[in-house]
Amino acid sequence: MPTQKKALLALCILGSTMYLAGGVTPPSIAYIINSYPSVSANTVSTIITFPGIIALIVSFLIGPLVLKFNKKYLLMISASITLIYFAVFSFAGGRASFVFLMIAAGFLGVHRGAGSALVNSIIGEFIEPEKRAASLALTGAIMQGGSGLTAVIAGVIAAGNDGANWPTAHLLGFVSIITLVIFGLLMPKKPDQETLSRTVLRIGEPASGAPTSTLNVIKNGMREIPGKVYLMMMLHLVFVVFIISFNLYSSVYIISEHQLGTSVEAGLVNSTLTIVSVLVGLTYSIWGRLFRKWIVPIGYILSVLGFVLKIVFTTHIAGIWLAAAFIGIGWNLTNPYISSQVMSLSPQKLIPIAISIHLGFQNLGMFLAPYVLRAGGSIFGGGINGSLTLAAVGMPVLAILAYFLFTKEKRLPN
Repeated sequence: MPTQKKALLALCILGSTMYLAGGVTPPSIAYIINSYPSVSANTVSTIITFPGIIALIVSFLIGPLVLKFNKKYLLMISASITLIYFAVFSFAGGRASFVFLMIAAGFLGVHRGAGSALVNSIIGEFIEPEKRAASLALTGAIMQGGSGLTAVIAGVIAAGNDGANWPTAHLLGFVSIITLVIFGLLMPKKPDQETLSRTVLRIGEPASGAPTSTLNVIKNGMREIPGKVYLMMMLHLVFVVFIISFNLYSSVYIISEHQLGTSVEAGLVNSTLTIVSVLVGLTYSIWGRLFRKWIVPIGYILSVLGFVLKIVFTTHIAGIWLAAAFIGIGWNLTNPYISSQVMSLSPQKLIPIAISIHLGFQNLGMFLAPYVLRAGGSIFGGGINGSLTLAAVGMPVLAILAYFLFTKEKRLPN
């Protein structure tokens, strides 16, 4: 099997279990709250958000480490760290101190911050530029599909014994041991010479071939990354803030705000996002060839339609499902393409640094989203509708900016 295909297959196998925690813990959060009656519900809920804070820090730090150490082994270490999380939740959940669970959630945050950056860096090294966007979309689809399937199974297990089985549901995380072993056996240590010749030079090596310290690469790296790449990162950060407005408030919007259904319907809306993500990811090469440099503006416009549908269709849940489909398509068309352009436009040796900064900005957007949405949404009346209206108004501006950023210069590779 060619090295490129072997590397991509290994990433897909590992990716199927990389983010199982996102499918196991959220469906169990109500039961976890019941298991810790002396801790406030809001505090218990931070188990879901706390890893994101750690991920924000780690995502900015992982790039320099990738320049110094082998990415294959770093990714294996990162994925192995999640076993600490699942072990604590499975065997100590409901019995150990809540602080113990929070420490475990911190370990999960390390993986969240490092995992995607390492996957992207490996793709940047092993996959030729014109195939990177499709490869990123495929691995992303596998990750989301694995998490979505786990959510269904975990929800059934956790609900057993009146919710007391939520620790048992976290045993699903140990499935990742199998994929981790397969990844270790299948994943090559370095790309073949043919791939190296197409990607110019190996990541971490100076163009001149002269030795250089990691510190110098890091110090000069940010200045060598083109300004256009930073503009892409900032555009994506704002897009993340708007997208979060859909995910953050969907449950309350459906159940309380407009009485469109129960947690079952809210779960189906989230499933719609997952299904759409998987379908777009698996067929991304088709969309890439069809839309080419227009893919980001088109994705943003589809997201606008999604937000408008969610604001307008408040009388039937079908409108929200349709909104979720448009927003899911918009996200999954644009995210892989922007990541591939960050790689393609950055010096090859600095791809880990560029990806680290890019995903750091993405995590920063997720962290800032509730505050930005609350402040900006107040202009449009505040509350959930205010935040959604802010996204619906802001997204066309992003689409216009994307038009000039991605289509008005020389043609870029997919």
